[in-house]
Amino acid sequence: MKKSVRQKKVPLWQQAYLEDRVRVNRGKPQLYGTQFRLNKKRVLVMWPVQNRIRLNIRRKQAGLEPIGVYKKELQSRQLALKERW
Repeated sequence: MKKSVRQKKVPLWQQAYLEDRVRVNRGKPQLYGTQFRLNKKRVLVMWPVQNRIRLNIRRKQAGLEPIGVYKKELQSRQLALKERW
């Protein structure tokens, strides 16, 4: 996928999501903060992130919105799903 990103065939944000998913599944901290889970109280919690201080810098470089905006969007989606159930 990295080659496809370099060739501009795949947007960098897609690589960021995939890379985070793979890292989380391997028990490693994610780089871009794209992966969240629901805790026992059904609250969204971000999986661990490497170097959280630089998180929004990496997200911006990948074409992603700031983590605060992304988390609010996820919470809004979760609330909409709860209302359907």
